[in-house]
Amino acid sequence: AEAEKRGSPTMGPDELRAIFDATAGNRLYPIVVLAGACGLRRGEILGLRAGDVDLDEAVLTVRGQYGRVPGQGARIRETKTASSVRAVAMPALAVEAVREYLAWRETQPAPIDGRIFAWHPNTLDRHFRDAMLAAGLGDIRLHDLRHGFATVLVAQGVHQRVAMAALGHAAEAMTHHYTGVLDASLRDAADRVELALRRTS
Repeated sequence: AEAEKRGSPTMGPDELRAIFDATAGNRLYPIVVLAGACGLRRGEILGLRAGDVDLDEAVLTVRGQYGRVPGQGARIRETKTASSVRAVAMPALAVEAVREYLAWRETQPAPIDGRIFAWHPNTLDRHFRDAMLAAGLGDIRLHDLRHGFATVLVAQGVHQRVAMAALGHAAEAMTHHYTGVLDASLRDAADRVELALRRTS
């Protein structure tokens, strides 16, 4: 595959901050922050609805993914089981990005399906890739930011079990589903990500 031929670009805190800077002020910004600072997959981001995000508690709930379904076009695919639903700790920079975006979206027509980010996956990929090339950052995929998030977790000394849960693996052992109550270790991981990615100058 093309991705395998070129390999994934090196992605750490510096690269993520550069991507955040390159998209600041446009509609891509909250999406790239959720990918790079929360480790969400593209489909998980596009599947978020208003009731899935609690900015006061700095937590969001992944209940499904938005993507193409054979014979049905693109739609939200709900998780198959309750144990597949997971709570995700949001670093402060992600809370700020989503809060600002939602304030803007209130001035726009509401998406019919209630999604927060009313992008088609292919359109999002194209706009993101164009933005990266225009900024001189190279051929970067949105999914590469998830790898960057994983790199940051490791660099910040987050335990492997916690990192796996933050990435959406073994989440049932780490979160209380439907309640939005997080395991303290996941909140600590989000705080460490905040420290690593927040630009201080």
